[in-house]
Amino acid sequence: MSPEDQFAAKLRASIKVCHEFGYHPTRSTQMLDSVGARATAAKLVANGDMQTGFKELVGRGRPELTMESIMFQPEFAGL
Repeated sequence: MSPEDQFAAKLRASIKVCHEFGYHPTRSTQMLDSVGARATAAKLVANGDMQTGFKELVGRGRPELTMESIMFQPEFAGL
């Protein structure tokens, strides 16, 4: 599995956990489905605005589920 595929899998696993506790990151799911993991991360981070999902997850005490947290894991440094 390529690093980008692994990144996508981790993002989807995070989204699954979010659904389990009642948060539904619809926009992130739609973006992953349409443009892929790398492009989704690039678009959301390059935007410069603090994303709703980031604020929601940090506010719920789950920062490890944010895309930002996942993208800074060492195995994704090359992306």
